[in-house]
Amino acid sequence: MARDGRLPRSFAHVDPRRQVPDRATWLVAVVTTGLILFFSHRLALLRSIVSFGAMTGFLFVHASVAKHFLWRRASRNWLRHLIAPAIGFAVIAFVMFNMSENAKCVGLSWITVGVVIVLVRKLRTERLHPE
Repeated sequence: MARDGRLPRSFAHVDPRRQVPDRATWLVAVVTTGLILFFSHRLALLRSIVSFGAMTGFLFVHASVAKHFLWRRASRNWLRHLIAPAIGFAVIAFVMFNMSENAKCVGLSWITVGVVIVLVRKLRTERLHPE
């Protein structure tokens, strides 16, 4: 992401010996440690927020499978490429619906912040590079 300009360029640094993005790894470690310390008295909430994020990712995976194979590749294997992802999507949506209200509130707020950031970046890019 740093190489693409979505994070400061300094985070694109790759350790020459280990071949890993060391500065980005340290950033993630520091942020994660800070969140754990901040939520140390509410670990159940932290677990549910992380679960909400993971479940959201899985929802998108199931939707992406259907879109990729049915629309882009025009697959007619309905069981594998539509029914199975739809069942998975429904199960995960049910689990998310039954999560704690705090997890849903924080998770949806986080998603909203992400969508706003993406839209602002898109608008800036369109303004800087009109077609």
